[in-house]
Amino acid sequence: RPSERVPFGMSLLSAPLSLANCVGSRFRFEARWEILGVTDRCHLEITRDGGKKWDKLARYEGTADWAEHSLDLRAYDGKTVQIRFHVLSGGQRQGR
Repeated sequence: RPSERVPFGMSLLSAPLSLANCVGSRFRFEARWEILGVTDRCHLEITRDGGKKWDKLARYEGTADWAEHSLDLRAYDGKTVQIRFHVLSGGQRQGR
């Protein structure tokens, strides 16, 4: 029933990562996802200020099997950052 759906969000947050002496930083990871429903989405985000402002690096939707991913973080060289996967759901269904 649409009236009983409850939107929710959840995040997987990294510890602070120092890129102080780094040049050409990249974030590499393996992931799979099952993001279903028209209101569901997952963003990979990064912050330089402890979580006051998050920059979106990538958006994931639909389904995908395990694969390796790599994102350019050169714009954050010399900074301390945190990275998070942030999932938002409109409550239509639950996936993995």
